[in-house]
Parts: sequence; structure tokens; C-alpha cells
Amino acid sequence: MTSRSGGHVGGLVGDFTRMRLGVVASAKDVKSRYSQTEHVGVHAVGLIVTGALGWIFREQPVADVGVDAHIELVEGEPTGKHIAVQIKTGKSHFVEQENCYVYYGDLVHLDYWLGHSLPVILIAHLPKSNETLWVHITERAITRTAKRWKIEIPKQSWFGIEARRDLIRISNGWPTTGNSYIDSLTKLCNRRYLSDNLPAEIARARLDQRVLSVVMADVDCMKEINQRYGHLVGDEVLRQVAALLRAGVGSHGWVARLGGDKFALVLPSSGSEGAREVAEAIRGKFSAASVQISAGPINLTLSFGVAQCSPGTEDADRAAASLLQSADPALYQAKVAGRNCVHVGPS
Repeated sequence: MTSRSGGHVGGLVGDFTRMRLGVVASAKDVKSRYSQTEHVGVHAVGLIVTGALGWIFREQPVADVGVDAHIELVEGEPTGKHIAVQIKTGKSHFVEQENCYVYYGDLVHLDYWLGHSLPVILIAHLPKSNETLWVHITERAITRTAKRWKIEIPKQSWFGIEARRDLIRISNGWPTTGNSYIDSLTKLCNRRYLSDNLPAEIARARLDQRVLSVVMADVDCMKEINQRYGHLVGDEVLRQVAALLRAGVGSHGWVARLGGDKFALVLPSSGSEGAREVAEAIRGKFSAASVQISAGPINLTLSFGVAQCSPGTEDADRAAASLLQSADPALYQAKVAGRNCVHVGPS
């Protein structure tokens, strides 16, 4: 089935998400504690935790002035392992630099966080750019001054499925893995991350009785763009495409760069129809507006191939390989159909 029509993406928070969104504070408490802007950040982080990560998110009572929420890790069942979260919403809390956002804080808060019984992470939610970034607050990560302290949040440090392995390591008291799972050009997850984590996503989806889909995306005519403008502009185009794909997927899942101009969108709670709607919404945005780069505006289109994971009994590693192998020919059919379209493969 090949589609070019626009689709409505609904239901950001399904039953599974609502079940895992454990809110400790009452609605009245939340209203009195957070400004409208701050509540936007708390809500956005809660959706990422419960949706993309599949974990439990609990807002803290008003009395706890040092931590906004707790995250509890889930591996089939709640693990009892928690991470404390402080959330800052909006760029006004930070000083933007070329590669990071810098947060300056009071020493009283730093002493509280460093002395906390749980590991503490600082999350920056930036609504205007649709970015949610994070950093682990440790003595090594901060710089002290006489009266204040600062910490840098790298612009590629996305809070979402990309952070899953490092968050697990933090909850166990281990150091983070660094950038071994991050594509250096686009700052998305890389092929290695997809290979290592897609089987686990499939296993979790089966355990929770959810349907999972993968969407292969490819930039149409990327070779011509490189030939006309050069590879430096081509790299700029790929970075823009990566950012728009990630924003388009949002809380539905995560995006990995497979290499070149090819990407994989992993949607852990979407069947083929839901995945088609996500892909259609992204495709429509690319078709409707040009991408702004240093060489000027460029009109881009993308092709998409959708594959849904079968509920079979094969092990998760083989299921992941089969799923990717099914998405590839679906993408090819979208190209054959004239590009700039979405093709859904057989279930």
C-alpha cells in the first residue's frame, strides 16, 4: 500500500503510557508549584520517560524543592532502581554556546544534589526548538566558583531512547558510555545502537503486548544534491533532515542513522497504520516547505518504507533482522512508485 495523502497523528499518550505515568502530586499541588512554562517541561519529560523509554515517571510533592521527579526503571516489571530528576524549561535558564547549554546554579542546590541518595540528572527542555537534553550531575561534571557552579549540557545529549543505556548505567552506579552510540554527523543514534537495542525493544513490546514498527526513510535525489552543491552542503542537509525526523517522531519512538542518507524510525507502540501516519506527517512537512541551509533554501522530499514486527515466536535478534529486511523492500517500492511517498509492506 503506497500513500501520499496527509495523515493525522493522534494519541500521544496511550493506555500503556497513562498506566506508567505515576503522578504523586495532586493537580492543585502541581499548579501551585510550577509556572505554566515549567509544567510544559515536566509534562514533556514525563511523556518521554513513559513513552519512549517505557519507564515510570513520578512527580515529587511540593515539599521536595530540590527534585522535580523520580524515574523508575522497568524491565518487564518495575526494578526498584530510581533516578532523581531536576527539570529546567526554556532557554532563559541557560547560556547558549556553540556546542552546549551552560547552566549556572546556587551552591545550596548543588550540595543537595551531590548528597542525594539517588543519582540526579538535570534536564533542559527547550520548547521552541523541541529539544530535550540532559546531563548527569557529578562532581567531575561541574565547575565551582566562589558562590556558584556551572555545568555544560552538550547539544547532542538527547534525553530519550538514545540515553537509555547510559541511564541504566547511572542507576547502577556505573560510568556512562560516552558517544559510542551517537552518529557524529547528525547526533542521532547510529547503526550500532540500532543493532544492539532493536532486539530489546522487540522483546519489551512482546512482553507488554504492544505492536512495534520500523520505518525506513531515505532522502530523494541526495546524490544530485551532493553533485550540485558539494558534500559539505550535503552534510548540512543531512543534519537538517535528522533534526526534522527526530522532531517528527517525537514521543512515538526514536531515530537512527543507518549511513549515507538512510534512516530508521523505530516506533515501539505503533502498528503499521500508526507508523504510516507518522511517516506521512513527516513527509508532508518536507514537501510543504524548503529546508534552509547556508547555500539557500533547498526543496527536499523523502521516501518511506513501513514494516510491522510480526508476533511470531522467533528470538528477538532474528525478529529484529527480519523486521529491517522487511522495511528495506517497502522503501524500495516507495522509490519505484515515484518517490516522495510512503509504502507499507505486508504485515
